[in-house]
Parts: sequence; structure tokens; C-alpha cells
Amino acid sequence: MNNIIKLSALVLIANLLFSLATNAQAYKPYQWEEKRSISKLNEIEENYGLYFIKKTEQYQFVYDPVDNKLICYITNHDIIKVNNDEALSKSNQVYIPMRNTIELTAVKARSFDTEGNVINFDENNIKELEEDESGYKILAIEGAVVGGEIEYYYTRKTSAPNFMTRYFQFSNPMKSYSFSLECPDNLAYDFKIYNHNAEIVMAETDTSKHVNLYTFNSENIPALFEEGFSAYQNSKRRIEFKLAYNSKSGKARINTWGDAGKPIYNSIYNLTASEQKELTKFIKKLNYSGDPIDVFKRYEHYIKTNYFFEENGGNNASQIDFIIKNKYATSKGFTKFYAGILNHLGIKHEIVLVSDKNKKAFDPEFDSWNYLDDYLVYVNETKQFLSPKITSFRLGTISTSYLDTQGLFVRPEQIQNFTYPIAHIADIPAPSYKENFDNMDINVTFSDDLEINKIDLVRSYTGYSADYYKYALLLLEDEKKKEMLEEVVKYLALDAEIENVEVQEANTDYRLWRKPFVVKGNFNTNSYIELAGDIILFKAGELIGLQSELYQEKERVTQIVNDFNRGYIRKIKVTIPDGYTIQNPEDLVIKKQVYDNDRLIFNFDSSYSINGQVLEIEIDEYYDEIYYPVDKFEEFRGVINAAADWNKIVLVMKN
Repeated sequence: MNNIIKLSALVLIANLLFSLATNAQAYKPYQWEEKRSISKLNEIEENYGLYFIKKTEQYQFVYDPVDNKLICYITNHDIIKVNNDEALSKSNQVYIPMRNTIELTAVKARSFDTEGNVINFDENNIKELEEDESGYKILAIEGAVVGGEIEYYYTRKTSAPNFMTRYFQFSNPMKSYSFSLECPDNLAYDFKIYNHNAEIVMAETDTSKHVNLYTFNSENIPALFEEGFSAYQNSKRRIEFKLAYNSKSGKARINTWGDAGKPIYNSIYNLTASEQKELTKFIKKLNYSGDPIDVFKRYEHYIKTNYFFEENGGNNASQIDFIIKNKYATSKGFTKFYAGILNHLGIKHEIVLVSDKNKKAFDPEFDSWNYLDDYLVYVNETKQFLSPKITSFRLGTISTSYLDTQGLFVRPEQIQNFTYPIAHIADIPAPSYKENFDNMDINVTFSDDLEINKIDLVRSYTGYSADYYKYALLLLEDEKKKEMLEEVVKYLALDAEIENVEVQEANTDYRLWRKPFVVKGNFNTNSYIELAGDIILFKAGELIGLQSELYQEKERVTQIVNDFNRGYIRKIKVTIPDGYTIQNPEDLVIKKQVYDNDRLIFNFDSSYSINGQVLEIEIDEYYDEIYYPVDKFEEFRGVINAAADWNKIVLVMKN
């Protein structure tokens, strides 16, 4: 579980879980098959580079006999067949996560050569690795060979988790997966399996053992590979589980969405005296006045121009007094900062907890706090969301990871003289494609010798790209600004000889942040022209820049997931050299469209007209739906590839 509600969760654990269970069964060390033969695989299984023969994950919850606190022994056991050098290099070092680990209680490993001979693990071949705030121990497997097997297991004694996520599908296939969870019988866990039609089985209770046992097994799990326009991690098969009941504390369900509301609320709004003092001083120092929403936007703009997000800032960076002094904060710290200002201005708002749709999409039907990964703030009056930590965004723009998802909203409710936090689930909608544009107006002429094109470009951005450029413009030094603007031009031609590039409309003032960011440039290039006698081969398609392509050799497995809705309008004017005519103008016409009932959701539509020696092209391309089913993949791919196909168009101009 993340740091958002860790402290409050520990309080819940103390109140609900660490009660005495005198009859609970003691910890039973994990045992593997001491003497086994090398695995027998079929011809297909033998041909995989890396093949998981077996993966076992076991959770055993017990009450510590010393202090009666609930702890958990987590065992991971893998048997892997390695059939090439790449697979061997990936598998002969095992990273054992030590975060939240009290003790590494058992480690065993061995390798089998192609004849079944065994080399056992030497305990001296384990070393520690520090990575950020998390520690790892590295287990080096010696003697492993191509064509052989690697087997290991390790058991970690940990503090008892209330919520867990376990994946059982990877980029390599797996023959067998088994999961088990055993706990004292006063505890009951809930489970949900994603992307797989199966359920956890609860064994019949043996009252003499005083335990509950949950098991799950799956066979022949296919590999899952990354696919374009998909949520790869969220598409993997996985198990979510949570502690749902503790009979020692009553019959009511615990760790619910409602339960999460109070610790979230307290962690954001219960400021220390020092925090409140420094916040008040900060507000008075800037002393903005006027309409409350406008004033808040000024505060947000000031903070996001002068303060920075630091993911690993630690607990101090979530305290407002520290943030104001040091000018950086964690996501939680920025959320407290903005919530304090909103409260001061009397602006009604709600704290929103979210999870990344590409990694693990928020599931309102399974109340695991593992879905509470990051913060947003919802401003009720404007019906807009604020991303506290992303300094390039302003009110109304949030990370694409949270668009078209749901989240846990926490709002204060005044009842008589008391304030109560109310938690509820609500939607986080995705803006229309009309709010995220990358538009181009292009004018093309030929030099007298027909070897060079002179390009006049006006490129206009709204939405995500505009935010990025505006924020960079506020912070970068002049040389870096120049490089950034030149990249806008070189998107069309890497060899562009730039005559001039400048910002035509910056709109970096907080009042104008939603307005377009517009760049104007002029450049020369010969990359669009090939001469063949009296014929000009003009690569008109390259005027829109390199495009995404979706070519699928294998059958599509995952649904389409777009990051955000977006649109592109290109208006291109080409002055045809005197005496030349275009032989294949009809190639410029491509139309691919996808409808959802009567609504056009994916569109690529290009057209042209020729007036004298002037060719005018218009392209309207947009994507206005985040999710699209896998069984309609070909329709979506048709639109994506239409843009890629247009990019390849070569016009034949003949004298």
C-alpha cells in the first residue's frame, strides 16, 4: 500500500487486526521437493526461450507468539526453464524485495543442467542492493546453463498487509501457477481475479486448526505481450485481495471505501500549528484578491512556477511549513497546500484518490485501498480537476492516466457542529478531442531550380502539448527555448535549414493558460523532392510528420486504450511549379471512420482541391473515445494506419 494512507492504515490494523488469537496455528516453514528430476516438457514448451514451469506464491498469516501481533510469511517459489543466453541472463540473478520485510527467514536455490545434475545455492552468493528507499537482496544462481532449469524459493517475514496485488501473467508463458493464503479463523479475506474467468476457493474449515485457507491454481497461462494503444500492465491476469472481516472486532465489513475517507481527510486537513502559521503567512504575503476562483488560479500558477514535485521527498516534503521553505513537495504535500488555500478562499472542493488506468484501473466494486495511489482535487464550482503534483498543468488538466476512470472522492459534511468526511465513488471524465489539438497550417513553394522547398509553418497547440511548451517557456534558458522551438519544426523535416522560428502566441499568463500555444517558422529542405528527368516526385505525405502505425502479426489480445482524446487539423497549400501538373492527386484522398451508433468517434478524412497552380489539402483527424473493444480492433487500426499511409504519399508532378 502506498504512503497516502499508510499511517492511518496502521492505526486501523492496531485497532482491528492485532487482537489476541490464542488458538491460531503457528508458522509452518515452506518445504520444496528435496529430490526431484528435471521437468518433462513437450516440444512446444521446450522451444520457448524462457518458460515458467512452476510459480508458487504462499501467504501465511500468524499471530506472533511474542507480542501477539499479526505478521505474514510470504513465500515465492519459481522453477524456470532457460533455453537461450538471453533467458539465462534474465534468470540467474533473483532480486528479493526487502521493503516492509522484518526478516528473510529462508532462501534456497539450485540449478539443473541438461542431464539433471544439481548445483545447490551457496549462501555466500547473496548480496544487498540499495535502490531508492527500497532494499533488495540479490541471489546469484551459479552453475545455470542454457537448456537447464533454475529453481529457487525465499520466505520473507513481513508486517501483515491488508491489501495485496499479485500478477500471474507475464511476457513469458507459464505451465503452472498456484496461490494460497492461510490465516487465523477470526480473519476473512476477499479476493478478485482480473482478466481471467476463475475464482479463489476457500477450503472447508477445520475447526481444530483454527485457520482459514484460500487457494487458487491455474495451468498453461499464455504469454502477454505489449501491444500498441493498450494498457499492458492492467491487461495482465492478477489477483487482488484484502482483509474484509475480523470477528474479534465485530461482524461488519472493514477496510471499506467509507473507512478510507477519515484517514484521507485527516491526513490532508489536520494541519500542525506550524503548518497553519506558515500557510497563513504565505497567503498574506502574496495577498491576491478578487473572485475566489480567479484568485486560486493565481496561487496555483505561482506555486507551479516556483515549486517542484519530488516523488522521493520523504515525510518532510508533505508538511506545508517545510514545502514553503524548501520549494518542493510530494503529491500529498502539494494536495495539502492547495486544499489549505481552497479552504482559506471558501471554495468547495473534494479530495480524490485515483489509480493509473494503464497499470491498475480503479475498480469501484472491489474496495481495496491499493487503488488509492495518487491525489487529485475536484473543484465543485468549476467542475474541474486539479493535478497537485504536475507543475506544467493548470486547473482543468490532469494526467492522462486518470482520464475516463473513477476515483474515491472525499468531501467534508457538516452535521451540527461537527465535520465528517464522506467518501463516495464518482467519474473522472475525459475531455473531448476538441480540447487537445495539434494543428498545422503549411505553405509550400519550390525554388527556381526545383531542388529546394521553402516551407512556412504555423503550428498551434491546445491541451497537453500546449501545457508542456508553456511551462518550458517559463523555465528554460534562451538557448534551450530555441532548441525546443526548433524541434517543433524539425518534426516535419530533420534536415530543415531553419530561417526563423518564434512563438507567435505564448499565452503563459494564468488567465490565458487554456488558450493555444502557437509557433511560427520558416525553413528550407530538399528532403521532400526527388527529380527524375522532367518528373518531380514530391513527398507530400511527409509534411504531416512521422505517424504511428499499427501492424499486428498476431491476433490482437488486449482492448484499445487511448491516453487521451485528441485531434489534428492540417491545412496544406502547395504552389505547383509552372508548367507542371500532378498526375495522381486522387492519392491524397483517404477516408477512414469509425462510428459508435450515430457518433463519429475515430476519424481520418483528407481531401484536396486544385485551383490553377495551387494545391490545397485539408486533413481532419481525431480520436474521441478512450476505450474500444478488442473485437473491433480492425476498425480502429484502419484509422491509425490511414494517417501512416497518408504519410507515405508521393505526388508525381510532370512537366
